[in-house]
Amino acid sequence: CPPGLACAAADSMVYPPTALQARIELQSADYAADGLTTLRTRLSIDGSLVGSRRVGNSVLLVTTHTPQLAADQLPTTASASDREAALAALRTADLLPQLRVDDGPAQPLVQETDCLLQPASRSLSITVTTVVRIDLGSPALPRQALCFLGGTEALYLAAQGLYLATTRSALPVLQPDGSLRYPDEVRTDIHRWTWDGDRVRYRASGDVAGHLGWDPLRMALRLSEHAGDLRVLSYTGSMGWGAVAEPGRETSPATLTVLREDAASARLVPLATLPNTRRPALLGKPGEQIYGVRFAGARAYLVTYRQTDPLYVLDLSDPADPRTAGELEMPGFSDVLQPLGTALLVGVGR
Repeated sequence: CPPGLACAAADSMVYPPTALQARIELQSADYAADGLTTLRTRLSIDGSLVGSRRVGNSVLLVTTHTPQLAADQLPTTASASDREAALAALRTADLLPQLRVDDGPAQPLVQETDCLLQPASRSLSITVTTVVRIDLGSPALPRQALCFLGGTEALYLAAQGLYLATTRSALPVLQPDGSLRYPDEVRTDIHRWTWDGDRVRYRASGDVAGHLGWDPLRMALRLSEHAGDLRVLSYTGSMGWGAVAEPGRETSPATLTVLREDAASARLVPLATLPNTRRPALLGKPGEQIYGVRFAGARAYLVTYRQTDPLYVLDLSDPADPRTAGELEMPGFSDVLQPLGTALLVGVGR
């Protein structure tokens, strides 16, 4: 139980929590011309799937693993010395995910020397994020993996890199009125990875103000790489869906940040933000929330939600000076935005 929080004892619950072990299964198969299928190598990986992408003849898997530690499995009546003994017996391998090939024995998916630390993480949980590259060109499915300590919420694959993003804070708290509130000063960490040949390599990390929203399906759509720069649209308000508009809010509820990699420092360095002192106009009315985001090359289209639908078109042709190119207000709101060429935009909503 984290310090400062009231937690119920497991033995006092009608349905006490049960530890579950998640696994990811990857099955390869050959399809013959006569329609017959032959199953080949099967991989079983500890953890939960964040996302998968195919790049050429490889598959990239991003997974998160929360280990079951012996100290956490002790009964509530265990003494302090019992817990200290369980912690003292902890090995590094107990924290890392394992892999099984077909029905073979468990083996390490990564070694401790393959893992990086996330110094900015504030999570109270032990979660390991793993990036696994699997070669589909060999029947044995050879693989290479790297990991870092910390969770991942969103996966975005660009032409030149893989980006993993997660909110650097605790989960939002449910309010009495049914709304969700994030803590103040939330930031989102972003890590960039690339691959050359058969190797996945860590490149750089950065962070932006705010978070990527409340809908997991839309988080990755708030990131876009163009001409080597990463554009991120983050929500810098604290209230979630169902909340009333925040009266008197003067700061922008959304921020666009352009990041550029600095190889020497392994950092994603902010190149520009919008709004800024030169262009202070808000991306959304006070109390509004960015609902839909669509990046298309040197443009971005934003839709906010609160009964009236402001549509914003951003000009990102100069990454050091993004600006609002136009806006339109109309009733309702859009769920989907689809650019048609460079002159038309279709919005589907209600």
